[in-house]
Parts: sequence; C-alpha cells; structure tokens
Amino acid sequence: MNNSIFVDINQIQEIMNKNEIIIDLRDSIEYDQLHIKGSINIPYEEFYNHKSTLKKDQPIYLICYSGNKSKSLALELRNEGYEAYSFQGGFYTLTHQINNSYY
Repeated sequence: MNNSIFVDINQIQEIMNKNEIIIDLRDSIEYDQLHIKGSINIPYEEFYNHKSTLKKDQPIYLICYSGNKSKSLALELRNEGYEAYSFQGGFYTLTHQINNSYY
C-alpha cells in the first residue's frame, strides 16, 4: 500500500489504464454533467450502503468536488484496512488547472 493517502489528479489516466476502481462521491446531477470515464457514482451520503461490496485488497480511488470528503473517507477506510486514496484537490482541480508558472 502506498503510504500517501493523496493521488495527484494528473495520475487519472494511469489509474484508468489499470482499470482501477474510481468512485465519484458527488451527487448524481454533478456526475451526470461531467465525470471520469469508467468511474462509479456513489454519492457520499449513500457510500455506507455500498461499502460491503468493496474488497480490502483492491485499491479504491475516491474523488469529490474539493477533495475534502474523499480525503476523510479514504482515511476512515484505511483505518478499516482498505487500500483507499483521495484525488488531491478533487474535481475542482481537475477542471480548473492552474498554471504554476505564476507562483
């Protein structure tokens, strides 16, 4: 297991190529508007109803809008023995790439 809970948003393509599980925690309206190909939409509020379907030995990548809910959920899942990760900055970072040459 990778020690860091965070995954850089630029690693999405690599994770998609490996057919890893990406769970989008945003609500279904946001998901329907724009989502990562192949991701599964399980709104944060409904996650615990679906948790039993996840395997502890398989990496789980979580994304939400800002990265806060996915971070807290990934930490909780790790404490329960899951290999869980959070995309740093969430969907906001994905859709609002900042040119770091300005800072």
